[in-house]
Amino acid sequence: MPDFSPVTEGLVTIHKLITRALDVSISKCDEYIKNRAIPANEEKGFALYVTTLIRVMHAHHLGEDDVVFPYFKERIEAPYIRLKDDHVTMANLLDNLEKGIGEITIFDIGRIKNILSDLRKSWGPHITAEESSFSAKVLSGTYTEKEQRDLLDKIGQHGSKLSGPAPVTIPFVIYNLEPQDRKIFLKDFPWIMKVFFIPLLWRSKWKPMDPFLLN
Repeated sequence: MPDFSPVTEGLVTIHKLITRALDVSISKCDEYIKNRAIPANEEKGFALYVTTLIRVMHAHHLGEDDVVFPYFKERIEAPYIRLKDDHVTMANLLDNLEKGIGEITIFDIGRIKNILSDLRKSWGPHITAEESSFSAKVLSGTYTEKEQRDLLDKIGQHGSKLSGPAPVTIPFVIYNLEPQDRKIFLKDFPWIMKVFFIPLLWRSKWKPMDPFLLN
């Protein structure tokens, strides 16, 4: 039977959705630069999409710094100093990206693309190091499934305070995942969240991001 780790599954999932959001954001910048314009129906949505990406990345990294790394340090050897230094580098880029993000014009897109590209360059090697250090084989051989699920609960509580308003953040997370990954992510969500809150009650909050999300 293959090694299974709920923490590794969660780590890889958040990495996938952030990777997609970075790639979509860069691709959209290229499109806007080529056309020398941002479509009117995408101005608000692009700003919201990038703002939510900033919040999700910050929350993810702070969750690792404050909760995950201190917990793992007790039993697992990993390049913690390097990983935290990466977080500082990316936090500075995210802070620069956030400046003026609420009122984007075509004149801002070049600057935004440059920062996003620098983020993407740091992001790739960073997640490779994390996923190899905290693989399913490593974690399943070190922590019980209950210990890992308890840790996931702590990560979730920490992240909910930092990742922005749920009616925007949760749809951002869900619809940046491919259907199979989305199904796994949603498996423990309450029924009412999946069929009422996310697609209906919260729809007006996250609808501007539609052009950037998966169906």
